[in-house]
This record gives sequence, C-alpha cells and structure tokens, in this order.
Amino acid sequence: MIESADSKEVFVPEGREDLDIYLNDQIIETIQVKCYSGTIVYSDLFSKGKSTSLFSRGKDSLDENSNVKISFVAVGHGNDKGVISDRLTKVSSLVKSLKKEETLHLDYASSKELAAKILWQSKSQGELENYVESVLKNRFPSIDPLINSSLIIQ
Repeated sequence: MIESADSKEVFVPEGREDLDIYLNDQIIETIQVKCYSGTIVYSDLFSKGKSTSLFSRGKDSLDENSNVKISFVAVGHGNDKGVISDRLTKVSSLVKSLKKEETLHLDYASSKELAAKILWQSKSQGELENYVESVLKNRFPSIDPLINSSLIIQ
C-alpha cells in the first residue's frame, strides 16, 4: 500500500486489479493492465475456471462506489500498441456479452452501466512507461520516478 503525501489517496497494488486507488476508504479507481501479443478478447478477462473476471471485480467496485473509474490497459510488445477486440470496446456488443454471462447475474440496465464504465486503452510499452513516469512525478514529486517505475513495470 502506498499513500500519496499530498492527498488522502491510498494506492493498493494487486488489490482487486493490478492497481486500486482509494480516497477516504472508498475505491475511486481500479486499473487492470495486460501485456499480450495477440488481440485481447472477452474470454481473456476471466480467471482460470471463470471464478472471477475483470467484469465481476468491476461490478463489485461499482456496487461499492457508483462513480468508480474502471480502466483496462492493453500493452503490446515493443513499439506495438495492445489490441482489444471490438466485442469489448463497443458498448452495445459488450452489453450483450455481459447480460448473457451467467456468473455475473446482470440485467440489461446493470450490464449497460458496467459496460459504459470501463475505459479501454491501448498502449505500447514505451507509452506505458512514459505515462507511469509522468504520473509518479506529479503525484510524488520527492521520489525518483525512474526507480519507482522500474519496480512497478516488471
């Protein structure tokens, strides 16, 4: 757990997702990052045995705070950006998949709300490293971001 010196934010690596951010003990953002050589598809976002998924954890976060930001970042190799299937990035397609997913128990309105909340991003490794370095410089000005980003991005 890492606390921001200039605010009440608490950063929890490997919480629900790769990074969860809390403010006053309430989750405000959750971020999942996947490095993948191919196109990321719906089934890639489920754990083995389908016991949990980005969607079930996102639903839990949304139940806790209706204003939570849910981010998914696909990272490609080298200079290539990660690729995310249209079935995920198009809200109407994702709503259909979420509604059909028996493990989630979502009606149409809840499926639509969850699908609309997920911010899909594609980045190259270099872009991700630059972004993390920039955020660390802004949030933690007294800490060397190059050292911290090498610990975070492994």
